[in-house]
Amino acid sequence: MLKLVYMTDLTCEREQFIRNITENQFVCAAAGTGKTTVLVRRYLEILLSGAADCDQIIAITFTDKAANEMKERVRSSILKNEAGLEPAKIASLIERLNTAPISTVHGFCLRILRDNIGELPFDPLFKICDETAEALLRDQFWQKFLERKIAERDPDLTILINSITLDELSKLLDLIYEKQAECAPILERYKNLNVTSHLADIEKACRDYNFQLLYEYFSDTTISDIINQISTFKSSKSDDVLQRDFCIILTASAEVLGRRQIPVSHRDGSLRKALGGGKKGTAAAWGNELETVRELHSQLATKFRLIKDEFHTFDPEIEKLHADVMQSLARLALDFLQEYRAEMRRKALLDFTGIELETENLLARRSPEIVRYIRNFKHLLVDEFQDINPIQYRIIQLLQELNPDLITFFVGDEKQSIYRFRGAEVEIFNTLREQSDVQPLSINYRSVQALMNFYNFFFAQFLGSTPPAERYAAHYPLPIAAKDNSISTEPPVELLVIEEDEEFAARPRQESPKDEVLEAQAIANRIWQLHKAEIIRESGIIREAEFGDMTILLRSRTHQSQFTEALRQAGIPFYVVTGIGFYDQPEIVDLINYLRVLLNWHDEVALVGTLRSPLVGLNDATLTELAREESLWKGINQYLKNGKEFALEADEAARLKNFYRNYTELNKQITQLSTAEIINQIVELTNFTALLAGLPDGTQKIANVKKLIDLALEWEKAESLSPIDFIRRIRIYRDKEVREGEANLSAAKGDAVTIMTIHAAKGLDSQIVFLPLLADGINYRSDRFLFHSDIGAAVAIKADKNQPHPFHYNQLKHLERRRTLAEEKRLLYVAMTRARSYLVCSATVSGKSNEPDKSLWDLSAEIFVRAHEKNLCRIVKLTKTEIEQTALPSGISLVQPVELNDETLRRIRTQIQPLEFKPPIRNLTATALAEWVVAGEKIASTAEPEADQALSPQELGTLIHKAFSWWDFQSLDSFQNMLADLLRPYRLTAPESQKISAELSDWVKQLLDSDNHLRQRLTSARNRRREVEVVGLYGEMILEGKIDLLIENDDNTLTIIDFKSDRIAEKPDEVLLKKYSTQLDFYAFILERSSGRKVREQALYFIRNGLLITKTITESVLDEAEQNIRKYISELAK
Repeated sequence: MLKLVYMTDLTCEREQFIRNITENQFVCAAAGTGKTTVLVRRYLEILLSGAADCDQIIAITFTDKAANEMKERVRSSILKNEAGLEPAKIASLIERLNTAPISTVHGFCLRILRDNIGELPFDPLFKICDETAEALLRDQFWQKFLERKIAERDPDLTILINSITLDELSKLLDLIYEKQAECAPILERYKNLNVTSHLADIEKACRDYNFQLLYEYFSDTTISDIINQISTFKSSKSDDVLQRDFCIILTASAEVLGRRQIPVSHRDGSLRKALGGGKKGTAAAWGNELETVRELHSQLATKFRLIKDEFHTFDPEIEKLHADVMQSLARLALDFLQEYRAEMRRKALLDFTGIELETENLLARRSPEIVRYIRNFKHLLVDEFQDINPIQYRIIQLLQELNPDLITFFVGDEKQSIYRFRGAEVEIFNTLREQSDVQPLSINYRSVQALMNFYNFFFAQFLGSTPPAERYAAHYPLPIAAKDNSISTEPPVELLVIEEDEEFAARPRQESPKDEVLEAQAIANRIWQLHKAEIIRESGIIREAEFGDMTILLRSRTHQSQFTEALRQAGIPFYVVTGIGFYDQPEIVDLINYLRVLLNWHDEVALVGTLRSPLVGLNDATLTELAREESLWKGINQYLKNGKEFALEADEAARLKNFYRNYTELNKQITQLSTAEIINQIVELTNFTALLAGLPDGTQKIANVKKLIDLALEWEKAESLSPIDFIRRIRIYRDKEVREGEANLSAAKGDAVTIMTIHAAKGLDSQIVFLPLLADGINYRSDRFLFHSDIGAAVAIKADKNQPHPFHYNQLKHLERRRTLAEEKRLLYVAMTRARSYLVCSATVSGKSNEPDKSLWDLSAEIFVRAHEKNLCRIVKLTKTEIEQTALPSGISLVQPVELNDETLRRIRTQIQPLEFKPPIRNLTATALAEWVVAGEKIASTAEPEADQALSPQELGTLIHKAFSWWDFQSLDSFQNMLADLLRPYRLTAPESQKISAELSDWVKQLLDSDNHLRQRLTSARNRRREVEVVGLYGEMILEGKIDLLIENDDNTLTIIDFKSDRIAEKPDEVLLKKYSTQLDFYAFILERSSGRKVREQALYFIRNGLLITKTITESVLDEAEQNIRKYISELAK
């Protein structure tokens, strides 16, 4: 039996589970009760009593920092030598502690794997692959996996891309990979689905689900009381609308609760209509009882509104489509997981997910060697047990099965489970708690008594004081006392309620600051008011509050910039803890946007971002004026042709023209310069350094720019990286929320307000906590793919907004919403309980919401009012106009731009110059060789591209190569379907997509003609391979390239095909033909040298006019290719 203790008293009661080291114990420790202290004390008790040695005690924490802190606390206690140990014993303990298994879950799993390396089915010299490197590797593997599946005409992929785009499919597989430990077993159920049986199960489940919703509604105590009351009322008119609705509701209640069946009124929709809102009934029908019955009906409608969107209508067509999609997704995803995991093993790499999976597999084999290894351990201590995920819990259960004598000690608090995004499931904690013997305790060591009085009142109502039916929810079981027993005359809790006044509402919306800006300003004002106020209770005394005592906690980093700006404007020193990531810093975003515009003039999002940034500096009025055309880029083109049509201010027009000059200059250089050089050129041409230097935190921003250039250099050293690849890598880093820090210029925090997220504050505390934005909407967004072990898995396949989701997706989506709401409540608990002396909350309100769970404010407003009535908190109402007009404290001035002299600018420019970087002669590409061969020879100009093309020439060329390389060459329909998928990421309008599709389709028709020479070769080919990467070694030079299409002929020879999209007349220019032929000869040389396969011929296919130019590959051709390579290397060496 696991003994459960609600740990809130750490004086005498705690001794029973610190000293009693022979029993399994599960400690439920509320915030501020010192659960980690108990963990350390128990560890020391085990160690110093001789019950186990350092290497026999497993101690698991959830961060490396926490593990290091625990080791340090144990080390410090040993060195204090309160146990009176011999010096030699102390030295021995300290030495063994260095290698003791005190670590994260991953750290301990890694220890198991390394200690049992002979039991593993992969390279014993495996390396750990961090999250970012793994994401990049997976992305590359997915591209190859996808190309192979397309080439094989995989039927599952065909089914999927009829309902899901390739981009969405890629994201689905990323999600499945990251959650594979839980979702892969569920997907196994769908691999060989009996669709007929499955649909019957779905239909029954749908009925049962709808009935359960109705049953829970009508059996609710409040609802049943109201129904009993309305049964006693009767209108004088039988045709009264409200009377009719009451009859429908009463009949439905009887059918659900009495006959246990879904009422007819639910199926025909009349129940939903009867429980709709609005004033119903007339005075003529109800007389003096009208307001009473209307209020009763309103209460029924309000409660029904919470569930009305959860009901589901069974649609056999949708469910059949979903079953087919799920079956195909399961097969494709499981294939991908298996092949990618094999690839990781082949490369001897393990990521964090792999570490857990391999550990579980190793333990589950239960080999005699593993059993002996696990039985060496005597104690298992786990901190923050509420944050455990299912595979980690399965590993712990396997440890207990393999070693029945292992004594466990789990400590946590379900109310502080806030890491669902990392896979944590509070259900594990709550399930284990239900099986345990609860022993409550009651002392908090963090917060003052007045704060505890507020918490006890607030959370008993906000979370509930009794265990909820849902295991994903938390409750507040007991009132907690504070060790501090001081008495406060004023409550140490404030709620700032910000409302819109008439004066503010009368202003044009575009002239008014946003709500979050005003709320941040209100917080800044309150910080100044509390600064030096005697509100800090510490060690039995009251002292003045300093800035360093204050922390602003944010739900996310979305509005962080508004708070940093408000504090900066108010002259308040602040320090951001792991704030907005490096890749999200404005100056980095601006440079990446500019780079995106250089690559694609039609990237509207990047173009707007660039033009509004300090790099150009256009205002919104100018952008609005230019966007009068169909798009912004068209407006700019039109303005440059005829500026008289646009009303631009003179300085705005000058900025736009300067931008276009810079753009034109950079666009010419983009194919010749490295990414680092391009970024540096952007910085130089736009005078970006001087612009940044004049801003607050200018030095930090300049250092960030230098760091971006250095990153580009570093990545280019490791591999050839085009600007497109550079942007793609940064996108992956941002998507994975890689915590790349800003360039390190920071000093120690000092006396400054701390700004951090609630998640970052977990385990910490602060004397004064500010908790703003309570009225911000809760993010209920659901993933495209959802799963649950009891329900199954589902994917969203809606074609339009009027088409319903499949039943299981709807069911899982509503479950996900409820789990999200439960976690948001726990986040509020974690945030509030960080305060030691004082708590300030704020919300910008705009009337009563129709959704009772739209925000934390909707859930907590009435509780705050009741707390105010009991003098547990103060409510301060502010208008938006008052906040704007609040003066700064005397002596504080707003930050002004910095004037810079020429010498300062010169020094700063020098600071961000990238290091000279000349890559060694390591690799040679076909393009580089071909351009060198024709250097100095003039290529006759080809036909000009059409004006106002939706895609840039570079983008169109890439699209054409992809489309023709991936196409199966079977039919026009198959090409158009493939092209539609390839066009989606470009976000074109329907006419733009249709124009490109029509043009490319005309070229395809040429290729499908039976007289087409390339068609004849494709038809007779034994095998075809697309986008084949070829690599060879010549001396110390790596030769590399990519062949569009490689044909294997019947005689085992090869034909190299290269697609060209040049606009040519009847035949290409001789120099151009020489250049392209050099490329293909280069490929032939690599293939014959590296694979020993004979290349019969090379062929250039000019897509636009269907011209095929072939060349037989002879020994003399290969000799000439080798001579070109040798001359190139020799010339470069000179």
